[in-house]
Amino acid sequence: MLVTKPCYTLMTKDIKLVFEQTETINEEESYRRVVGRLLYLTNTRLDINFPVQFLSQFMQSPDEHHHKAIN
Repeated sequence: MLVTKPCYTLMTKDIKLVFEQTETINEEESYRRVVGRLLYLTNTRLDINFPVQFLSQFMQSPDEHHHKAIN
């Protein structure tokens, strides 16, 4: 790991998204569709791998904060 280089990512490290059982968005299907398409893109775009994997953790019940983070 001594010769590794840092990788630029499109997501700030200060974002705090948590899984809460609060109000979910009405368009859960659209959130899942967008995350699924982004997961497909991670095969060729390694710079989006971390944000997409992070946002895919909330596919079960996304709320408005998750939807804003994906846009």
